[in-house]
Amino acid sequence: MRAVLINDDKSLSLREVPDPVIKDDELFIKVMASGVNRADLLQREGNYPSPEGCPEWMGLEIAGTVEKIGSEAAKKSGFKIGDRVCALMGGGGYADFAAVKYDMVLPLPENFDFAQGACIPEVYCTAYLNLFHEAALQKGETLLVFAGASGVGIAATQIAKAMGAKVIVTVRSDEKAEKIRKFGADVIVNTKKTNIEKVFEEHPVNVVLDCVAGEQLGKCFTKMARRGRWIMIATLGGTSATIDLRALLAGGFCLKGSTLRSRTPEFKAQILSEVREKLYPYFENGSVKPEIYATFPFEQPEQAQSVLYANRNIGKVILTHCPSVQTESIFGGFPPQTARNAKICCGSNMGKCRRGRRKDLIGLVRSCCFSALIRGLQNLESSLKGFNCCGAKKSLRCADSRFAEPRSFLRKERFWYFSRVRKVPK
Repeated sequence: MRAVLINDDKSLSLREVPDPVIKDDELFIKVMASGVNRADLLQREGNYPSPEGCPEWMGLEIAGTVEKIGSEAAKKSGFKIGDRVCALMGGGGYADFAAVKYDMVLPLPENFDFAQGACIPEVYCTAYLNLFHEAALQKGETLLVFAGASGVGIAATQIAKAMGAKVIVTVRSDEKAEKIRKFGADVIVNTKKTNIEKVFEEHPVNVVLDCVAGEQLGKCFTKMARRGRWIMIATLGGTSATIDLRALLAGGFCLKGSTLRSRTPEFKAQILSEVREKLYPYFENGSVKPEIYATFPFEQPEQAQSVLYANRNIGKVILTHCPSVQTESIFGGFPPQTARNAKICCGSNMGKCRRGRRKDLIGLVRSCCFSALIRGLQNLESSLKGFNCCGAKKSLRCADSRFAEPRSFLRKERFWYFSRVRKVPK
């Protein structure tokens, strides 16, 4: 299989590595999407290696399909071959395949595609862990989230609002402030224009979720409401801060450092189980869902990570493993977020459909819906021409000059299919 490895000069390259060999308690997963996280950047820089026993390559969260099941996993997990799943990993997600212990795996929510599913294990589990296990956030309390446009920031905002908390988020541009407004934060602060200390003075903050740290932590820590809890999950703004210990003592404040990757497998399994119980109802009714900024083909990990290095993203960046339809090949020079809006390159059950169902089903199902239409993509038809579904060869007549406004796709029986197809001559 292929995996993304870090070269001596810290560049990335795709190389052939042995397929993972599953143990009795593991699932063998064909990876269809991998989440790109800041922890991957730290690992690339040599500051955050994979834990012992994990593959050396990056990747903390994946989504894909189950291809093999160990004997113990088959008895205890209930998963079956072909199931759509997502998984939390200590490392190794930037690869074609992964072997994952069954209790590190969750089923994909019914209405999620693979790209969305790849956001659950690390991003939503990190937000859930720190809001409720570490900070014990309560209904009616006020949460302040630094970097509110990040994947974790958006997830924390959505979860906290769903649970009845007031949410304040910080960003560093008016553009980001406007784009994250839809996630329901009560107050959005552009820290380039507003002194963050004044925000603490105007709003009694009970919980802070902080990926920035640095000097601002020392300035704002003792400005929380009495018995406030400050959860630090990264140190992007610096590793040093000065705290007034007398004020800490008087206010009963709590400062915690927290990472998900360092937790025991048993604790991670507990978090995943709770996320399935507490958050999946929100995923399935559509009130909470990941915000994906861009998808990149698996072959372009450096381009994907460059978005995070430049702090351009609003939401998640995802690597996709869909050989038949890839964002870059179809959308050429279009920006990645435009391609994402057209929901390309996140397919599930690609090439499969149920025999006996409609014969005009296209095997490219569920997530490849072109409802947000991009015009003038002349090579789309050639990209999908001759797609074989239940033995009937079909291809598309869309994104082609013959149709200025192709019809939207229809959803039925868990499959997406096209409203216009034609037979390819034998």
